[in-house]
Amino acid sequence: MKKFTAIISVLLVAILSTMLFAGCKQNNPGGDTPGGDTPRKESQTVMSLSLNPEIEFILDGENNVVTVNALNEDGYLIISLENFKGLSAEDAVNLFIKLSKEQGFLIEGSAEIDQNAITVSISGETAQALYDKVLASANSYIESYLEGVEVSLNYAKMQKEELVALVSNCMQELDVEEISAKTEAELIKLLEKSRIETEAFVNEQIKEFYYVERAIEIKKAELLALIDVAKEQSMIIKTMIESTFAEQLTKLTAAFDEFKTQYAEALLSAEGQYQAMLNSYVEAKQAFLSATEGMDPELLKEKYEQAEAALESVKAATKAAMEQAAAVIKQTIETIYSSLKSMLEVQLEILNKTFESIEQDVTEGVEAAYNEFITTFEEEYAYANKNNWTEETPAE
Repeated sequence: MKKFTAIISVLLVAILSTMLFAGCKQNNPGGDTPGGDTPRKESQTVMSLSLNPEIEFILDGENNVVTVNALNEDGYLIISLENFKGLSAEDAVNLFIKLSKEQGFLIEGSAEIDQNAITVSISGETAQALYDKVLASANSYIESYLEGVEVSLNYAKMQKEELVALVSNCMQELDVEEISAKTEAELIKLLEKSRIETEAFVNEQIKEFYYVERAIEIKKAELLALIDVAKEQSMIIKTMIESTFAEQLTKLTAAFDEFKTQYAEALLSAEGQYQAMLNSYVEAKQAFLSATEGMDPELLKEKYEQAEAALESVKAATKAAMEQAAAVIKQTIETIYSSLKSMLEVQLEILNKTFESIEQDVTEGVEAAYNEFITTFEEEYAYANKNNWTEETPAE
């Protein structure tokens, strides 16, 4: 089974590279610059900022922002306020500081130790040099525009393991060993393509649900595409597949449908516990951030911290249960695929064919199913794609 999983992983990487590249081209058909005339330099750096809001930028070869992604709930508030894309790394950090101050994340006067400390994590060999530029620009901005606010920036070198974790989270259909074997440049390329694919999602819960469902959909699409192509090879193969796998496929479809219903309700439903906890957290955090004279800031802080702890507890439990259920479905798919592939190889040999001879047709089938899934997902869960802080939905 381990050898089979490795084969599947390699094939998935090839399929995803094709599909995601096509997605990038569709998002920016004239190249990768706003005007579409001059291609930008290839993305090569990941930079994340952490205060309480946490956001991530992918930068191109000229250190301009290509993608923006929130890494926690507070981060979604920040990125909903302004457009960071196209800014230089220095300007993006300055804008982050400005918005954090306006929203109350930076405390005026004598803040507690590290309360106004922003951690800047950067990947790549030139990380320190880029940080030095960011630091100089930020210090100048703070001195000029944030009088009375003490802000410090701290440097952290983003390690490859962190990139592996980011890619593993958003591309759960890939084997972790396969992801770990990639270079930093390859990891950034995969991460960038995933961020572009999900940039229309404006809250954490729909994005997390998408990652999990997407992983199952891709594996299921590969299985069904193989079945469709195999049936075309001969009537004997068609009959064997229908008699051997029909019941398993029916149960698989039912299990996947139940999974989607259960966890869409758990994560996305307005009546669910997760959404109730999330609303309580947002309300408590907004009250703290907008506190005026006469309010007790310590009491407000205590309330939002309690709400945050409750939210994190529900989030962790829901995510763990969802990923465990997804793992069972993916394992079922792999088991059926492995059995089908073994049977098919024997029958193809009789026809003087190899499994490799039909792989291209399978890949094309997966691509078609994947594109259909993206459209269907966006339509089916449009009701849940709203900013938790503003209640706004993405502009059409």
